[in-house]
Amino acid sequence: MSASRLIEAHRTALKEAEASGLTMIQTSTLHSIFDDLEKQLSSGFGQPQPLELEKFRSDLAGSLAYQEHVHNWSLEGFKQIIALGQSTLKSMMLINGGAAVALLAFLGNLITRTGSSANVVAFAGSMRLFVIGVFLAAVAYATTYFSQLFYDGEKVWQQRTGLILHVITSLIGAASLAAFLWGAHAAYNGFLAFAP
Repeated sequence: MSASRLIEAHRTALKEAEASGLTMIQTSTLHSIFDDLEKQLSSGFGQPQPLELEKFRSDLAGSLAYQEHVHNWSLEGFKQIIALGQSTLKSMMLINGGAAVALLAFLGNLITRTGSSANVVAFAGSMRLFVIGVFLAAVAYATTYFSQLFYDGEKVWQQRTGLILHVITSLIGAASLAAFLWGAHAAYNGFLAFAP
């Protein structure tokens, strides 16, 4: 077998791996392939033994399979991170929105029983904070979208912008949680106003 036929066999194996979804190969794997090719060429090449050739093909197939496994593992991990981030944002929106709805139901019941809206003022601050928390969670959804959009870019400035938006999204999410805690504290103080 000539050197050109061996190289063509490697190209064919690589094309088969690409067709099955492999998009990246680590440089260490390429170095190993080139070292094996150089060793074959420096030994006068001649007629390789069928067993050696089969071992070489097997090693190449194993390396490509490992690379595909690493790629799939990384892809699944990335999908899980995105799913967990979305779940966290939904939770932030849910706790702030739920607190606002529960507070509105309580205040409606309070006004119906007492016939006066004077006691409602004590809860105005907490309602405002819960609404701000819902708004911040919605803004975090938007910045998540733009962060992923920029991460998908290939230029350095796009990657940096994606990272900056990622940090901003985390800060906005933390602000949404802080708004809930602050609103809960304000509601607590409102309830203390009714203490006998």
